[in-house]
Amino acid sequence: MPVTRILLLAATLLAALVVPAIAEAAQSDECVEITQPNNRPPPSEVTVGIYCPGDDDRGSPPSSTPIGGGGGGGGGGDGPSCTWEPSPIHEMEIRPNGEAWWRYYYDCDDGTLGDTWLCTNCASPADEPDDEPDWVAIQADLLLEATASLDLPGPQLRHLYDSAPDGRVLGVVRAETWWWTETSAPVTARAGDGPLWVEVTAVPAALEVDPGDGGPLVSCPDGGVPYDFGRAYHDQEGGSDCLHVYQQTSAGRPDGAFTVTATLHWEVHWVSGGPISGAGSLPPDATTATFGLPVGELQSVISR
Repeated sequence: MPVTRILLLAATLLAALVVPAIAEAAQSDECVEITQPNNRPPPSEVTVGIYCPGDDDRGSPPSSTPIGGGGGGGGGGDGPSCTWEPSPIHEMEIRPNGEAWWRYYYDCDDGTLGDTWLCTNCASPADEPDDEPDWVAIQADLLLEATASLDLPGPQLRHLYDSAPDGRVLGVVRAETWWWTETSAPVTARAGDGPLWVEVTAVPAALEVDPGDGGPLVSCPDGGVPYDFGRAYHDQEGGSDCLHVYQQTSAGRPDGAFTVTATLHWEVHWVSGGPISGAGSLPPDATTATFGLPVGELQSVISR
């Protein structure tokens, strides 16, 4: 169907609604950006318009022309270098979707002359938005969200003397003080955006205890061994590596107690699924707790 050339802008605005078939040309995936050198410094290229194959061509242009595959319009690639000028009588039309099309004449350095219609307010094919979400960026945001929402519990530190029958919580000098944690379950957090999800899991990895008397840190990779309060002390002595032997009482210390600090280290991993998947490790995390532990001496009573 031939394109109706309209000479006056006012007439164009009125007549544009009667050429709906022409608007489809701008939707072609074969549209290309037409450029030409900018003669003003600094040297550059300017965009003339967008060319779309269609009825505007009155037949396919020869391959030697910039819009026939011989070059990018302004001399790019292996094609000729061309200059483009709009119609001197302002031939243009506004198409139903608001696109402004102008008739342009081109003159190339290989002697090629011709004319075609270009869209002057259409987006460059390279500038068209990608409808596919940036799943990699979304995944990174979800990973941060899930990690920030992890609610890690404290070490829940236990020791041999915290269930004394008389209710007193204290330690005894020159006797083993066993340590262990009752925090053992993994903690997970999940975040999602549409079909994409990320799950972060933290697993208790190791317990570390500062006994507070100046002694070395007690490292417990397995979280320590729980003391069996139903058995005698001497039957279990030496049954754990997660222990400390106080050599002096806490008398004279603030509040009459040693300040014990427990640190539970966590290994953190993540996994993702949906449009993209992934898995990996994150920097380790840790939770701490402190409490006062009085340490005294057991008095022996000798009866005759």
